[in-house]
Amino acid sequence: MIDIRLNVDLSDLRELVAQYPDVAEDVIRAAVTESLLLMEREIKQETPYGAGPIHLRDSIVPDGPHAGGGRVWGSVGTPLEHGEPVEYGTKPHFPPIAPLTFWVEKKLGYSGAEARSVAFAIR
Repeated sequence: MIDIRLNVDLSDLRELVAQYPDVAEDVIRAAVTESLLLMEREIKQETPYGAGPIHLRDSIVPDGPHAGGGRVWGSVGTPLEHGEPVEYGTKPHFPPIAPLTFWVEKKLGYSGAEARSVAFAIR
């Protein structure tokens, strides 16, 4: 997972923030929300769309904004296990044959034993 952090220095606005803490938090929450939605859009544009029943691109969602301890934060990510290998790659390995067979059927148009044979060749 890529960790992108945005730190904003509000030292010049301390007095104003101290006078209107609720308004300041609302404004910051709105800015964080907008940032999360922009990041979600950009990440989804760069994410491949697979052949499986659960698409990695569709699983990418923002989490937040959250507030506490004088901070407002959020994240964008996926709960799917294959998100990290898609992003960073993997060491050489033999993937499970069933998802590959499914992919061969959907993307290459083979079926039955022929699809399984092609899947084994790809694996």
